[in-house]
Amino acid sequence: MKKISTLFLLFVTTLILSQSNKKPYTFDNVNIDMLKMKVYEKDTTANAVVIYEHGNTTVQNVNNSVFLRTTVYRKIKILNKEGEKHATVKIYIYNDKNKSKEKVKKIRAVTHNLNEPITNLKSKQIFTKTINSSWKEVTFTFPNVKPGSVLEYKYTLESKFFFNFSGWTFQSDIPKIHSEFHALIPGNWRYNRSFKGLINLSTNKATLKKHCFSLGHGTTADCEELTYIMKDIPAFIEEEKYSTTKNNYISKIKFELAEIFYTDGTSKQYTTTWKETDKRLKYDESIGKQLKSSSFLSKNLPNDLLIIEDKMSQCKSIYKYIQNHFSLNNDKVSIFKDVDVKKAYKEKLGSISEINLALISALKAADFDAKIILLATRDRGFPTKIHPIMTDFNYLATHLTINDQTYLLDASDDYLSFDMLPFKALNSYGRVLDFENGSYWFSTTPKIKTFEKISAKLKMNEDGTLIGNVKETYNGYFSKFKKELIKDKSEEEYLIYLENKNKNLEIISYTNEELDNHENPFIENFEIEIQAAESIGNNFYLNPFIEKYTKNPFQLKQRNYPVNFGFKISEHYTVQIDIPSNFIIKTIPKNIAFTLPNNGGLFIANFKQEENKITVFTKIKLNQTIYKTNDYQYLKEFFNEIIKTQNSLITLEKTNTVETKS
Repeated sequence: MKKISTLFLLFVTTLILSQSNKKPYTFDNVNIDMLKMKVYEKDTTANAVVIYEHGNTTVQNVNNSVFLRTTVYRKIKILNKEGEKHATVKIYIYNDKNKSKEKVKKIRAVTHNLNEPITNLKSKQIFTKTINSSWKEVTFTFPNVKPGSVLEYKYTLESKFFFNFSGWTFQSDIPKIHSEFHALIPGNWRYNRSFKGLINLSTNKATLKKHCFSLGHGTTADCEELTYIMKDIPAFIEEEKYSTTKNNYISKIKFELAEIFYTDGTSKQYTTTWKETDKRLKYDESIGKQLKSSSFLSKNLPNDLLIIEDKMSQCKSIYKYIQNHFSLNNDKVSIFKDVDVKKAYKEKLGSISEINLALISALKAADFDAKIILLATRDRGFPTKIHPIMTDFNYLATHLTINDQTYLLDASDDYLSFDMLPFKALNSYGRVLDFENGSYWFSTTPKIKTFEKISAKLKMNEDGTLIGNVKETYNGYFSKFKKELIKDKSEEEYLIYLENKNKNLEIISYTNEELDNHENPFIENFEIEIQAAESIGNNFYLNPFIEKYTKNPFQLKQRNYPVNFGFKISEHYTVQIDIPSNFIIKTIPKNIAFTLPNNGGLFIANFKQEENKITVFTKIKLNQTIYKTNDYQYLKEFFNEIIKTQNSLITLEKTNTVETKS
């Protein structure tokens, strides 16, 4: 028999889960220890735990019909009432426009309870619903589930969509004791694979299996047999702020079909190089060809934009013009489909792609070096770097170069300033499409300074209330967030919102500056009265912080994914408080300086007394946008120190003597 050359066989170190020959956890093999288990010792907070799971993917050829077959088996222990939600299983199946579809077969699910007969899932308890034109959802819920139950299920998924061989996810929102995945891949099938996550595999094995796959007509191919195992997997807890999607960090193996080789020597490519992708995008109707609208825009742009001599002033003016010209069409979300810059310009209504392609074309019309940058939003996940996967990208912005300085622009958002992307697009890097020299990756870390400065001059009344003026200045993303908060509220609603955040606060008057100018810092001016001191007899305990952190955003004992703020942060707070002359200042808090390792940030608090005037100054600086898991405990303690300081009290004693100034 002929055999496909093993040159076609790429050991694509892919994760495959295979149940071992001893089969330690076969179906219906539930012992008394599993049923009596009340807590998972390695995570006593867990509501449920996966005792064992395996998956097995093979390529099958039945009557010259080739398809993927994946079997899944899982055994779950329910530990408490909250864990019962894991008794519902959802399986997603794909359908294409040619009516081909994936099939779920041989679903079996069993509930085991101590001193009770097993309860089997019935076929009428399995439901299928349509999600959209491409996807359906098969759902079932185990019967007779209660704390202490052990659940077992298995099913087989058959698919002709070879690109849907998605691999295996080892980590989930509950811990797992043992997870493994096995696959048998014919040598004439080439998959790229990527492994994500912060947990190491306990087994990573690839072997060659001879003559394992029939190609028909007496021809066989060798296969790559892969086995990967992970043990004692902690739950991925995604309950804290400051993170991108869990898909960036959760431990899993992912397959991307690159190419299939046929017996006649031909092949079909599914994954290409960036060079090939650049060429395709250059002539794509919705991408590269839209840049030809620069000639259209040169005729339709106001002439005064094209004759500005100072180049920086000119590009900022063009940016502002495009930003004001368009309204955003939220109904068009695809960046690669049905893009028409000319039509959008005429109608003054465009998608994100159309608005930013119009900006690029307008800048090109003025002889600026402007290019497309493709981005993935934070909830999408990091784009794959090793080869182009266009479905990774869901956002399009502008990359501008002036005098060797680069700027990232987005004219689709009315609250963005020049050289600023929306927060949702701050996902580490994007791909700049340079159709002349080749595309390249580019960092999206913001250069714009984001800061908040609060300065207040207050006077304390004899009942412990503070009254006076407060000036708050915001720049960068803090400014944008503030303006977005204000935009949908009347001034009265906004002030009520602020007072509700602090029940002791009353706002007497309010004004703001630069609300519509996004290039300058946004300023708010308040006259306030706030109850800031509590009294016990003649002693008063004054908190000098009118704004403060109420809760540490980092509460986990251990966080196994990075903290991602998106931008660097700077906060300054200065307050001067005049104390009545018949009060004695007995104690003020001690000064403090706390730093993060590797110049990651600092917190400074200074308290100063001059006669009956108290001045408080604090500075909070976070010098990194991303903090690794090793920095988590330091960051947690950093905010603990801030909160402890902001809850510090100044001790005052009221006397019967009122001094008068001559």
